[in-house]
Amino acid sequence: MLKKLLLSFVLIVGALLSIALIRTLMHSAPEATVNVGLTADIDGEAATNNLASSIRFKTISHQDKEKFSPQEFEGFIKWAADTYPEFHSAMQLEMLEYTLLFKWEGSDSTLSPILFEGHYDVVPVIPGTEDLWEEMPFAGTISKNRIWGRGALDDKSGVIGLMEAATYLIQNDFQPKRTIYFGFGHDEEIGGGGAALITEKLRKEGVQLHWSLGEGSFVNRGFFPGVKKLVAPINVAEKGIMNLMIVAKAKGGHSSTPPKRT
Repeated sequence: MLKKLLLSFVLIVGALLSIALIRTLMHSAPEATVNVGLTADIDGEAATNNLASSIRFKTISHQDKEKFSPQEFEGFIKWAADTYPEFHSAMQLEMLEYTLLFKWEGSDSTLSPILFEGHYDVVPVIPGTEDLWEEMPFAGTISKNRIWGRGALDDKSGVIGLMEAATYLIQNDFQPKRTIYFGFGHDEEIGGGGAALITEKLRKEGVQLHWSLGEGSFVNRGFFPGVKKLVAPINVAEKGIMNLMIVAKAKGGHSSTPPKRT
């Protein structure tokens, strides 16, 4: 009986995978024509130095909450306000614990808002592994045409990039038609409670987003086998979980005296 149930389960899963594969192979996306029509004269050296400076704040998310350092997070928040004054002046800021939610009011209130997300917390450095680093993890060293340290990719680069881009637009008198939110989480590395706070706040206020853009991926070279060019992956979905309950019915017994067929 149990074997039949397991066989049925395998057949069902196999059928679903086959359907997904066939639909994937049959799907042909239309060619997209992208006309950006925008050039930005951003000070790359200043942006580089700003990212390096942000790395020097040890905004570490620990599983052990007793190790949380509010001084580092508060220091980063103050530094961001001092470094990007136009960004902060143009927007309403709400603190949700140490998560930052900025609102850039649009000129057309009939349009649904959008949300850009990132996080400024980083994972710890395993004690005793510091010597394995080519550069110190929180030094924010600029060397060999790279910025080194925790958060250089995941995800202070995203947070700094958003503030740099918005600052450029503000300095060039850009006013969005659609309201834009920027959400910068403080605990993404240990579950993302800050993101949940943002979600709950927007839900209570009846905000229905037109779309949101999260941390995503990075521009990589050599990351995908056989691809030598720079690749900027576009992630359109996120993995989730699925719970299955399998019930098998058979006569009672004990493993010490199993029946002939088990």
